[in-house]
Amino acid sequence: MVIKIGSQIFHTQKAVRQYVKELFQTQPSEIYPDCPEFEFWDNLFKRHPDYEQKLGGGNINHFIFDKPHHMSFHLDEGETETFSWNLCITQRVETKLSETIAAMRMLIQPQINDFKLSNESVCSECGTAGFCEVDHINPFKEIREDFFKEFDVNVDELNMTSARFEVFYNVEDTYTHSFIEDWKIYHDQKCRLQYLCKPCHKVKTLDERISKTYKIEPTTSTSKDYSNCVCYDDTLLTFGKFKGKPHTVLLEPRNRAYCEWLKNVENFGMSTKKYLEYKATHGGPLLRPTLLR
Repeated sequence: MVIKIGSQIFHTQKAVRQYVKELFQTQPSEIYPDCPEFEFWDNLFKRHPDYEQKLGGGNINHFIFDKPHHMSFHLDEGETETFSWNLCITQRVETKLSETIAAMRMLIQPQINDFKLSNESVCSECGTAGFCEVDHINPFKEIREDFFKEFDVNVDELNMTSARFEVFYNVEDTYTHSFIEDWKIYHDQKCRLQYLCKPCHKVKTLDERISKTYKIEPTTSTSKDYSNCVCYDDTLLTFGKFKGKPHTVLLEPRNRAYCEWLKNVENFGMSTKKYLEYKATHGGPLLRPTLLR
């Protein structure tokens, strides 16, 4: 499958994702028309299933690097809108549930704005001051899922759309109207917000994602003990997003956040932690049959 984005040609979606991730590492946070990468982002955004609706007839002034899987664009008219660059690659049509979740996020934006106005932008984790992101201490997904259960929500009965930071629905639709009002109140009561700098936010998000995927339980006397295993440079990882790759992949600078997460997880990945500790202390290659002391 050939994917043409502007003047560039990619043979797989994976290749496009890799290119975008490299841009996040090397390019400035704001991309203006005089920047070489502007053409790429402009053409990538045109692949978005809701391109016309999101643009709303406006003119893009510049693009902004946002969260790991999102970009924003600022219009000449002064408005800013966010979009998923991964959705531009896959062009997957949104489901009713994903559309509902997007609207739910839009509905709580005033609460997020109130938090920003009443709290100083200082990272709750490392104390870094400046530009920080608002984070749900208790994950948004958990709040949303609990709300669905408690109010017995039927997504198929909801009729609303969201665009340009607004949610549209028929005011005569009592079910959707009740859903909207109940959700805003529920989220305001249940959410606990904090500021996190981008690096700390990435670590927390990774922690939540992997902890949910791998149920981490304390070791017991009947459990297999891998704490004395030795990992070498060519030892393959058996867990996480790098499963099947050699341990040296963890030493790449871009994977620092993943390693920081792993170091803070108890009773998990013990031999890999020892490998990282050895590298941090001694450096150099760790080849068989070198023993980890």
